[in-house]
Amino acid sequence: MIFRGLAGKLFLTHLGLGLLVVTVITVVVLDTLQSMYLQSLQTGLQDRAYLLAERLAPELAGGHVEQVGIFLAALGVETQARVMVADVEGNVVGSTEPAQARLRGTPIDLVGLRPALRGRMQRAVDPTAPDLVFVAAPVEFQGEPVGAIRLSYSLAEFEAQIDRVLRTVGLTFLGAGILSALLGVAFAYRLSRPARRLAEAAHALAGGDLARRTGVSGADEVGEAARAFDQMASRLQQLHAEREALLGRLSHEIHSTITGMVMAVEVLQRSKSLDRGSRHMLLSGLATNTQRLRRLANDLLEAARLARGQFTLRRSAVSPADLVREVASSFAGEASQRGIRLETAVHERLATLDADADRLAQALGNLVENALRHSPPGGQVLVAAEETPEWCILSVQDEGPGVDPAFLPRLFTPYQQATGGQPGRLGLGLSIAKAMIEAHHGHIQAAQAPTGGAIFRLLLPLPGAGTGRSASPPQPTSISLP
Repeated sequence: MIFRGLAGKLFLTHLGLGLLVVTVITVVVLDTLQSMYLQSLQTGLQDRAYLLAERLAPELAGGHVEQVGIFLAALGVETQARVMVADVEGNVVGSTEPAQARLRGTPIDLVGLRPALRGRMQRAVDPTAPDLVFVAAPVEFQGEPVGAIRLSYSLAEFEAQIDRVLRTVGLTFLGAGILSALLGVAFAYRLSRPARRLAEAAHALAGGDLARRTGVSGADEVGEAARAFDQMASRLQQLHAEREALLGRLSHEIHSTITGMVMAVEVLQRSKSLDRGSRHMLLSGLATNTQRLRRLANDLLEAARLARGQFTLRRSAVSPADLVREVASSFAGEASQRGIRLETAVHERLATLDADADRLAQALGNLVENALRHSPPGGQVLVAAEETPEWCILSVQDEGPGVDPAFLPRLFTPYQQATGGQPGRLGLGLSIAKAMIEAHHGHIQAAQAPTGGAIFRLLLPLPGAGTGRSASPPQPTSISLP
């Protein structure tokens, strides 16, 4: 049904409000016109009654009833109002109505006449004849009551005027309804069009069209919802692209690693007379590829834990110097295979940290592994530890291509990898390191080293410094390689 949609509902609302306004205005106008007309009519009758009372008072006082009758008979030809005059006894003296005039000398009891004979003016709608409005006024001569006069006027003419007004209002009402309907259609279509485009875009997105946008640019609530939808769709499209890229990288990493392992196993199975050197080389390759798969699995598992918020710290006393030496020692074999010299520079008198030793080792290890993958053969990687009055600084500096300034804002975003360097971590290593350091209320920094290559620093607040969480971290500086 057309009226079940937003446009139909807006149309009915607009039309209903328009008709309601016209109805209320019509009722108020008619009531006001009727009240004004009745008041004006009664005031006119009252003024005329006083003038006639003043004119007929001498004749009534002198008993000239014939002259009063003649005057009223002539007056009946000139006016539409009914005029009746009674003496102080309430007997008819004369009337503009022939039927009443024939009752001359007989008492008559009309609404409002008796109060007028007692000196009180009366004006109202005749309850015995609702289509008549009357005014009854006393007639006095030289301060003495000599009778009363009653003027009445039929409301038939007024009702005819009201009928004409109603017809005019009805036509106006019909025209206003048609105009309101036309405006309602245009108004409803204009208001519902952005919502309809938003609904169409939502259905398209639900159907898998991630490139669909609303194209709505209004400043109202629907426009804000459409812009939020477009932003959401853009983000979903970006996440979908990143997911596809991640799956591609993951498939490539697993395929290349397993291919190397299968080839090594096949060689070991077929060649039973391998010399010790070749056998050692194949086994080392298997160990390296196994370690590579383990790191991939660990990174994916760690990223899933971070996304679910399942991340806890087991704090204990940690020596920065020992931490640097242990991490460097664990990567010594890989550095040797790559032909890279791995060095350490540690100040012996460093304050002990209250931290999770395993998490810090993992974060620092991710930086060392990243440096080894981006360093050329024959290069050097320096792992260092130092401190300021407020911070313990663990740094890793390499002699690789450095950090592209355009990529720097996305450097610590999950699943983002810079061009160049060797694959192997799916872009998760730096993001995991950042999450672990921030869990210690620390900071991670990356910059281009002045001597070439990149420098990464982990800044951890010292126990008791008091400003570790709020103080601004120092800016990165290069460290001289030995």
